[in-house]
Amino acid sequence: MKALYDPRTYYARVRTFLRDYQQPAGLQRADPVELRAFIKSLWCLGVRHPGRAAYWKFLAAVLLRSPRKLRQAVTLAVWGHHFRLVSRTL
Repeated sequence: MKALYDPRTYYARVRTFLRDYQQPAGLQRADPVELRAFIKSLWCLGVRHPGRAAYWKFLAAVLLRSPRKLRQAVTLAVWGHHFRLVSRTL
């Protein structure tokens, strides 16, 4: 489980998913709750977490290749963090 949710391998899988992911048409605005969650993810995953280098590399890749998928990318990054926490208890 630890290797499965290692930040580098997890983010590589998410990048593969996002490459093929067809996002719904139309512009979606972020609400204040989503904006707060994004900022919190930057702090928790991008500053405090030991896998922060992998997180920044992942975000940079998403922003360069498909910036419109940023919302989904951040959501999946947060889920990955949750999965890492849960897998530690197994």
